[in-house]
Amino acid sequence: MSPHDVSVEHSARQSVPTWNYAKVHVRGQVTEVTNLDDKYQHMLTSSDHFEQVKVLQGLTSSEKNTPWSLAAAYSNGSGNSDANENENAIKHMLQAITVFTLTISSIEGHLKFNQKKPLTLRAQLAEQVARRNKPLLAELIRFF
Repeated sequence: MSPHDVSVEHSARQSVPTWNYAKVHVRGQVTEVTNLDDKYQHMLTSSDHFEQVKVLQGLTSSEKNTPWSLAAAYSNGSGNSDANENENAIKHMLQAITVFTLTISSIEGHLKFNQKKPLTLRAQLAEQVARRNKPLLAELIRFF
């Protein structure tokens, strides 16, 4: 949200424009993954997932629409790589990265989207957000 999203009649009363938020508190037991094979699998799963999300959401340019892959990270650019050199490079990388698992014991969420603002102001803000192609957030502002 921006102060510019609020009409002049409401902006004089608004001292802090950050009154819309969603938060989640996750509690649990953290365990470090130290085995290199296990770390590799975690990195492979994570990077594959987020690279696909990036492509699907259009968060990359059209010429870079091919997802990055951990397996190809150390190729020499021609798609060919020395297997030993590649394996050593990945092991070196994994030794520099901390991977952990989290066993969740509780999750607590909180939505705060209106702070008892007038319905007319909430509708105005929801319209501004909807114009930014954020329809779900606009609905949350209207109704919560």
